[in-house]
Amino acid sequence: MAIYPAQQDKEQKEGVKILKQKRADSKIIGQIVARAKRQDRFKFDSLSLIMDLEAVHEANPLRLKALLEADTFNFWHDIAGIINYINRGAGEGESIFTDFFSPRFTL
Repeated sequence: MAIYPAQQDKEQKEGVKILKQKRADSKIIGQIVARAKRQDRFKFDSLSLIMDLEAVHEANPLRLKALLEADTFNFWHDIAGIINYINRGAGEGESIFTDFFSPRFTL
């Protein structure tokens, strides 16, 4: 199957768009982890939390900005739920846990 220049340009532009969004998401995830560290509610590994958030966000996109700006209760509900209920093999939360900041919940 031949790839025509116009198609290749379109695919490259789409790829660049995805990379820019992933960079922006990674920055917000870093800010979320920094907030969690500052509040220090319970012990967790920062790198593990980054990977957990990225995995959950990849499987079920989170409203990262809303999570970062959430009040203390809702912030910790989702952070603790992700840490405690993530299936690290599948990269998603167990069915017992529903995060407030997934797209299916809009406040």
